[in-house]
Amino acid sequence: MQQLPPDAWNRADRVCRGKCDTVEVFHSGCGAIVSAPRGGNFAGFGEDRESAIDEAMANCASTENTRCHVRVWACTR
Repeated sequence: MQQLPPDAWNRADRVCRGKCDTVEVFHSGCGAIVSAPRGGNFAGFGEDRESAIDEAMANCASTENTRCHVRVWACTR
């Protein structure tokens, strides 16, 4: 069963128990969230895990953060 965005948001809220400050909804690919030590979360998307992480890391680095780290990644079918 394919989830519609409101269903995905509701599920994320349940899983996070209201503590998530960043939620990204995507389908048919992969997504990643990285964090910067000076604050901020950055998303990336791609056809596979590596490309999603690479994009998120590049987005983080573009803000002159040098020690970005992967918080979470996920792939859908």
